[in-house]
Amino acid sequence: MLNFQLNAQEKLKTLYFKDGSTDLNKISERQLKKLSNTYLRGDLILQSFYVFKDSAQTNPLVDSLCSQRIKIILKSIGVVSFKNLQTGTKILALGPDDNLNKQLRKIDIRYTTFSDISSDSLAELQKSAIAQNNKIEEVAVWNDTKNPNAKPKYNVPYLLNIKFIEGKSKIQSESYAEIERLFGYLSNNAKLTIVIRGHVCCGNNDRISKNRAKAVFKELRHRGISKNRMQYVGLSNREPLAYPEKSNADRQKNRRVDIKLLLLEIEAN
Repeated sequence: MLNFQLNAQEKLKTLYFKDGSTDLNKISERQLKKLSNTYLRGDLILQSFYVFKDSAQTNPLVDSLCSQRIKIILKSIGVVSFKNLQTGTKILALGPDDNLNKQLRKIDIRYTTFSDISSDSLAELQKSAIAQNNKIEEVAVWNDTKNPNAKPKYNVPYLLNIKFIEGKSKIQSESYAEIERLFGYLSNNAKLTIVIRGHVCCGNNDRISKNRAKAVFKELRHRGISKNRMQYVGLSNREPLAYPEKSNADRQKNRRVDIKLLLLEIEAN
């Protein structure tokens, strides 16, 4: 959980596992995929994950299954750290019409969407993002000449060396070398897919941030990277690298595009 109170209503998503299994049923699989896509695009804040059992007594098999279910769902969504998340097992409280077997197979996921939070909470999120974004990989794997065999880190932002004209989504000419390097890396690693994330300085502007991400998407698409391997999203000013912005250098830091690397799903034969 974030260390301040979000001024927004939490949403609840309940998913159901197959009996005695860590596999979800078909409907819940589709719901999880949507939730994962939304999370990876940066459009929501995850709050808590809870599974259920019918007794407070310790049962190694039941407790192990509950723990595995939480870990698998977190991994499927793309969560790389449990920090700031509430997770655990709760004792089931049944209503008169509840199906015991079904309720024992559920996981409750609570989250908040950015569109529902207040401007004050958004400012707090921006401050919080500074601490989180110090983990951003300044030297991306495709630029790491000292370690050419570096393995990619998944769902970690890689900062692109791409500059934009202030207030616009037009890529500056000196940035195309970075796009070529990224294109070469993606061409040589065909199992990777990416989320391209646009950011702005100087206040909220979803349109320009999305158009900046789209500009990179279009350049990679033009060079031959399949659109099925790429998503793009605008994060406006929700994840700044510098806050508050006190100089032109701060604004330039925030006026950027980064990407997250993911693995393509392996399709069953």
